[in-house]
This record gives sequence, structure tokens and C-alpha cells, in this order.
Amino acid sequence: MLSTYKKLPKEIYILSIATVIMRSGSFVMAFMTMFLSKKLGMNNELIGVYVMFCLISSTLGGLFGGFLCDKIGRKKVIVYFPFISAILIFICAFLEQSIIIPYILIISNFFHSAPHPATNALIADLTTPEKRSSSYSLVYLSINVGAAVGPIVASFLFNNYLELFFILDAVATIIASLIILTFIKDNFKIAIKDKIKNLQNTNSFSLINGINFLFKFSFLIGFGIILGLIQMTYIQNIYSVPLYIDNIFGLKGANIYGSLISINCITVLVITFLVTSITKKLPPLINIFLGSSLYGVGFVFLFQSKSYILLSLFTIVYTIGEIILATSTQVFIASRSPSQFRGRLNAIVYFISNLGGTLGPMLMGYYIKHGSINTIWIPLMILNVITAILILLMYMFDKKTLKIKELT
Repeated sequence: MLSTYKKLPKEIYILSIATVIMRSGSFVMAFMTMFLSKKLGMNNELIGVYVMFCLISSTLGGLFGGFLCDKIGRKKVIVYFPFISAILIFICAFLEQSIIIPYILIISNFFHSAPHPATNALIADLTTPEKRSSSYSLVYLSINVGAAVGPIVASFLFNNYLELFFILDAVATIIASLIILTFIKDNFKIAIKDKIKNLQNTNSFSLINGINFLFKFSFLIGFGIILGLIQMTYIQNIYSVPLYIDNIFGLKGANIYGSLISINCITVLVITFLVTSITKKLPPLINIFLGSSLYGVGFVFLFQSKSYILLSLFTIVYTIGEIILATSTQVFIASRSPSQFRGRLNAIVYFISNLGGTLGPMLMGYYIKHGSINTIWIPLMILNVITAILILLMYMFDKKTLKIKELT
């Protein structure tokens, strides 16, 4: 099964190593809520405001980075923006427990999130269609390896060495940025030169502005909306799921929820290569349908489960959906976006899907307030049925469009 990751471009392996290092050191944002509560003594309402602004900052950073990388190249955005983020986090180490730190972290999060669309665009630039699924899968696996290691170190530093908590986060980001700067070439300019000749006699460049641009790539915009609906379901993992478990198990809820998160991480680490090897030859939209359906089954039945065994089982089910979606969505975006527009299209889809993630807790919170946490599976089931239908309609439309293009 590990043969899935053989014979990929060397830059993908380097990017994966850099990703593990960066994610292993991503302490601060993961522990931001705890920092605001335990170190700065903020109440839950004020913490919620800061977290909201962090999400907004992250979304805007991704949008800006995606558009910029189509202008100046992927590598510059991937290297310099995290470097700026690291400097800001490094400064926090010397501010003790100042109220200024949350504001610096909001700004830092903008620069930290800017490379996300650029990274996805770079992977697409570096790979052939046959290798994209495996490449995205390897980078996704690297993210989770880092995410599994980081919190263990972070919890120790947070409680005992707060200055090192900030410093090592910054150092890990700088090391990862230097690895990318030194060993990865940005072939974006080469790709653009290959496209220029085909664009000289058309008005394609005028399409990058406003409504014309959105209309030309309306299919991907529609895909972004579908991802937003999928994200509304997945975000319940950190919102409605802990509330439900707390409601069922009371004082034991925190430990049980923590163990489910561990099951999620272990499942990703153990079977990502297996899931990728099985699904990589299927059409991306079919994979997205499967992944979304597994989200639906996993979360709908999880919210009807009252035993730990069933909770664990359906956590594994939605995690398999997460693995499929993590690679297939990027493969589909890459296949439908010209290289010269790849960064900004990734940014737009990233923005729309994040919007869905932001609305998810708000809408389900309203339902819980006026209904019941025990029946939250009902709106989730309706949401996932609608999403599944939309994905199938998009697949049929896309298949029909491709046939028409082949005939012409």
C-alpha cells in the first residue's frame, strides 16, 4: 500500500517533511482558547469574540494569499508569510501575559493561513494528474503526523515554560520555511510562460476581474458552496459533538471526547495510505460523494449513540470520509483550474468552505437552543441528503460537459 507514495516528485517529499516540522510546532493557535482562559483570565464570551476574529483573520489571509500567489509565485507566499507569522509569535514570548498578545495572534493568524491556497496550487503545479491524489494524500498525512506530535509537547510547555511555548512554535515555522526556500523550486513562472502563447489572442486576462471571472469559473464557485455545506457537518466535531457527549456522560464527557479525538487522529495515521490507494483511480466527484456520505452516516448515527463503542465506530466512519475529502477536493480543484488562476480559485473555494464552517455552529446552536441536542441528527441528515444530491447533479453535469468538449 505504501507504493501509493512512490515515485512522486522530490519536491512533494520535501514539502511533506517541512509540513511535519511546521505542524509539530504549531502550539500557539491550538492552545489559544486555553491561553486566553487560564493565562489571561478571560471569560467564555470574550474568548468567543477573539476566536471569531481569528477565524475571520484566517479566512481573509487565505483569500489574500491565494490571489497574491498568482501574481508573485507560490513559493514566495509559502515562505515569507509564515516567516512573518513566526516573528510575531516570537515577540509574544517576551510580552509575559500581556493583553496585547491576543491582538498579535489575530494578525499572526492572517499570515499563517495565507499559504494554504498557495500550497495546494504548488502541489498541482508540481504533479501530473496521475500523481496528484497521492501527493495531496502524503501532505495531508504529514499534517496529521505533526498534529499528533505537537499537542504532547505543547501541553508540557504551556504549563511549565510559557516563553519556550512561543519560541519553539516560531522556530519550527522558520525551519520549515527555510527548507522550502532552499530545496523547492517554484515552477509557477515556467507554467505561466507555457500558457501565455495560448492567451495572447484572447481576452482571457480580462476575465480575472469581478463578475466575469466568477462567471467563467462558476462551476468551481458552485463546488465551493457544496464544500461549505460539507464543512457545516464536519465542524460539528468541535461544536455539537462535545455538547452531546457532555449531555450523555456528564463528568466523564471531557475524557470520552478527548479519546474520540485521539481515535480520529490514529485512524488518519493508520489508514490514509490504504484509503488513498483504493480511491485514487475513481473520479474526484465520486470520491467527494463517498466522503460526504460517510460524514453524513458517521455524524447522524453518532448523535444517536449512547455507548462508547458506537461513538468510536462512527468516529472512524466520518474520519474515513475526512481522508477521502482531504485529497479528492484538491485533486478536483486542480483539474478544473488553469495554472495561472490556480491560486485565486483555491482561495475563493477556501473562503466559501470556511464560511460554511463559520455558519455551522451558529445554525446548529440556534437549533439546539430552540430544539434539543438529542435531535440534532435530524437537521444534519437533511443537510447531508441535500449535499449528496447536489454532488451527484454536479457529477452528471460535469460528465456531460466533458463529453461535449470531446466531441467538439
